Amino acid sequence: MVFDANKPDFYAIVDRSPWFSILPNEAKTTLASAAKLDEHVTGSFIFNIGDTTTHIFCILSGRVRIGLASSAGDEFAIVDREGDTWIGEGCLFGDAGRVLNAQVKESAWVLKIPRSVTLAVGKEFPIMYRAILADHIENTRGMYELLAGMLFYPLKARLAGRIIFLLEAYGEKADGGAYLNVKLSQNDFARLSMGSRQRINKIFRNWNERGLVLGQSDRYFIPSIEALQNEVEPSNA
Repeated sequence: MVFDANKPDFYAIVDRSPWFSILPNEAKTTLASAAKLDEHVTGSFIFNIGDTTTHIFCILSGRVRIGLASSAGDEFAIVDREGDTWIGEGCLFGDAGRVLNAQVKESAWVLKIPRSVTLAVGKEFPIMYRAILADHIENTRGMYELLAGMLFYPLKARLAGRIIFLLEAYGEKADGGAYLNVKLSQNDFARLSMGSRQRINKIFRNWNERGLVLGQSDRYFIPSIEALQNEVEPSNA
């Protein structure tokens, strides 16, 4: 859904949220009335590791990367989130600082609702937590699958899996294959796949020679998703 920052409908955003859609109208109105809209430029952070937990957020446009970072500056990207995705629910279950960061990779409009207001709604309508937990479990399942891949699969399989995952959100079918319509550098793919840029570059060169992943302008074309899927198999990696 395309978001129009000039005509934001906070109630509609809350109403279609997987966290709040089951709530009565009065609760949705309370949440929508407390909502604020922020614009975040590319490279900025919606929140960082250790930040105080004061709001929950809905990404309305753009692309935001959820990840981890070490004190030495090493980064591990978990997943990219885009339109109508809610994040930051951990603040509703305790006072500890954030354990993940959320960095804007493509300029984004983000709706935020104060933790205090959300907690008050949850106290009156505790069924809210059931919906939030269901969404959290679904997202966590995906993260566990990702971590299993990072632990047990070689880099080529991890990279192929990441591209296939990204095609679900950013893919455009064409000519029997699909274009990956998201701007990602080889450094981005290295962070997403937990490998070095040099090794990622070598894999892309190999795939290009084999006709599996072709660079075209500022995006990639995958002639056969099934053929790329074969690269995910450890025996082929």
